[in-house]
Amino acid sequence: MAEETDLMEEKAETEEKIEAEQKAKKRGRPKKEKIEKEAERHTEKNKEAEKHEHAKEERPIKPIIHVKPKHGVEILGKKENPLLNRQEIEVIIYHGGRPTPNRLSIQESAAHFLMASKDLLIVDRVYSKTGLAATGAKVLLYKNRQDMPKGKLEKMAKAEKKEGEKSEAETAGAEKPAAPKEIKRPE
Repeated sequence: MAEETDLMEEKAETEEKIEAEQKAKKRGRPKKEKIEKEAERHTEKNKEAEKHEHAKEERPIKPIIHVKPKHGVEILGKKENPLLNRQEIEVIIYHGGRPTPNRLSIQESAAHFLMASKDLLIVDRVYSKTGLAATGAKVLLYKNRQDMPKGKLEKMAKAEKKEGEKSEAETAGAEKPAAPKEIKRPE
């Protein structure tokens, strides 16, 4: 008899749940179970996002270039490297409607912004995306000239030499306009 009463009570409860769900549907309210599942899904997503955030903290700094309608330099991160006597600095250079700046102009603007000597700065990496008016760079700021690696100094010297040749060619090309070519026409 006890089993029959238990079965009848369960049947009555399920019928009440079904009626409540039907009423909720008529009123346009979501089911309680649906709400709970949605809440569980959101908490799982949040937990996954937290895992990814912890993983991102362990990775080296990689700047994300955001387009901002301005000119100048912005520092994304600084990292002190006492073993090599230098600071590793991630910067973004906003250059408006102009083309991507070369290493020398990045070195000059970073030196000016960081209030450091241009001779102690090396532009290690330059990266940009097509169509954006911003360029990211990794700049190395050394404490003295003796700590700077010779290979990186040679690379910067080559860049300076190449830029010097370009500027000379541009000034020479600006002075002499190109002569128009004669077109031979068949008779």
